[in-house]
Amino acid sequence: MPAEIARREDFVTADDGFISVEVLTGPNWSVYSLDKKGALFVEMPKPISSYSIEKCPFIYPHLFEDSIRVAEIDLKTYFKFGDELESDYKPPKCLFFTNTARSASTLFGSMLHHEGHSTVISEHPALSTIAIKFCQGYLSEKVRKNF
Repeated sequence: MPAEIARREDFVTADDGFISVEVLTGPNWSVYSLDKKGALFVEMPKPISSYSIEKCPFIYPHLFEDSIRVAEIDLKTYFKFGDELESDYKPPKCLFFTNTARSASTLFGSMLHHEGHSTVISEHPALSTIAIKFCQGYLSEKVRKNF
């Protein structure tokens, strides 16, 4: 498991060709990390919803250890892709992401998670990565506005 924030260097990859960006909307795919080069996605053996807080208190080790495949897209495509998804996506009634370690977020998230009504995903690495990169000024103002 990576000791630092999630990043593309966590994986040793080999080019296996191209897949359609629409494949990344599948229930088993999740963003893993974001940087100036683009977004890194991982494919999981089960749908991301099965990694809710009641089954795994922290999703980040699973995204690294259990991933099957890795896919990458540039930031321009990522933002365009996100805009297109917003118009078609119907989220659950309540979706709660936490990324504040040692704050009783696991207890709080467990109380909020109710199967079929609300879904809680705990400590997703993409949220931490974005927060750290914003604070450190790693991302340009133009990129920040897109987030």
